Amino acid sequence: MTRRLLAFLLTTASLCPLLSQAQQNEKEALAAFTTLYNQTKTKPDDATLANLRASGVNFLADFPKSGRANAVIKNMIDIAGFMSGKNDGPRRLSWFSMVQFDVVSKLHSGQQLNNDTKAALSALDVAMVQGETRERIVQLQQGGALGRNSTEAQRMLTAWRGKIDALTEMPGGLRYLKDREEGFYGFVSLISPAATEAQLKHLVNSKDRNTANWAKAESVWFAIRKEPFDLKFTELDAKGKGKEIDFKKLQGKVVYLYFWTTDAKGAAADIDKILDVYFDTSRRKFEVIGVCCDPEEKRAEALEFIKKNKTKWPQYFDGKGKDGELCKKFNVKSFPTGFIFEANGKLGPINIKGASLKNEVAKRVR
Repeated sequence: MTRRLLAFLLTTASLCPLLSQAQQNEKEALAAFTTLYNQTKTKPDDATLANLRASGVNFLADFPKSGRANAVIKNMIDIAGFMSGKNDGPRRLSWFSMVQFDVVSKLHSGQQLNNDTKAALSALDVAMVQGETRERIVQLQQGGALGRNSTEAQRMLTAWRGKIDALTEMPGGLRYLKDREEGFYGFVSLISPAATEAQLKHLVNSKDRNTANWAKAESVWFAIRKEPFDLKFTELDAKGKGKEIDFKKLQGKVVYLYFWTTDAKGAAADIDKILDVYFDTSRRKFEVIGVCCDPEEKRAEALEFIKKNKTKWPQYFDGKGKDGELCKKFNVKSFPTGFIFEANGKLGPINIKGASLKNEVAKRVR
C-alpha cells in the first residue's frame, strides 16, 4: 500500500466520526424542536413560544441543508393557528413579528454566515411575512375595513412579493421557493381572483423547476375552478341499471371526487376512512363520487372491489383507465387521491387523501 493511499484512508477514517456526530447533532436538534412544537400546540404560553422561536431559528441557522428545513419553516407558520382564541389575533401578529426580529438579529449578528444559512433564515422571514400579511388583511376584512384600507393592504402584499423575489435571487434560495410561492398564490387567489391567472403565468416561468412544475399543474385546476363543475354520467352498476348522475344537481352539497384503482396501494384503507366521514355526515350536505380509473378489462374486478369494500357512493367508469377523460382533466398521476368541491359547485382543495377528508369536511359542513 502506498503512503499516499494510506494517508487518504487514515484521513477518511478520521472524518467518519465527525460526520456521524454532525448527523447526530441535527437529529437531536430536530427532536428538540419537534418536542417544543408539540408542547406549544397544546399550551402556547409565552415561555414555550419563546423557546420554540429560538429552537426553530437556531435549527435553520445550524442545519440549513437539512431535508427537514422546509418542514420546520411550515411548523413555524402553523403554530399561530393554535392561538385560536377569540382575542388571539394580537398574539398571532406578535408571534410573526418576534420570529422576524429573531431572524434579523441572527442575520446581522456579525457572525460569518454562509449562503445556505442566509437562504434558510430568509425563507423563514418570508414565511413570517406571509403569516403576518394574511393575519392583518383578514382582520381588516372581518372588521369591514378592508375597502377603506386597500392601499395599506396592497402595500403589505407588495412587500411580501418583494421578499419572495429577493429569495429567488439569493444563492441557495430556490430550494425554499415553491412553498413560499404557493403561500402567496393561495392568498392572492382568495382576495384578488382577477390577479390569479397572471400570477400563475408568471410562476410557470419560474427559475425553480419544482415551482414551475407546480404552477403548470395548478394551471389545469385553475381552469376547472372558473366555473361550477359540469359532469353527467351513468354510475357503474353490475346489472347495467346505474342511476344518472348530474354534478350540477349536487350544488348545495360539499362533494368529494375520489380517484382510485383496484391495484392502488392503500386504496382499501383509504376508503375505510372515507366511509367513516360518509356515514357521519348528512347526505343533504355531503356526497362522494368515485372515479374508477381501471381499464375496461378490469370492470368485473372493479365491481368486486366496490362490493368488497362496501362503498355506497356512485362510481364513474369510462373504461379508459388512466387515460380516461377525468384523469386527464384533473391531471391525476397517482392513486388514490381526491378533490373537494365547495357547495357552490366550484373546485376547492386538491389531492386530498381519505385521512385528511374529515378535517376538510368539518370546515365546510356544520
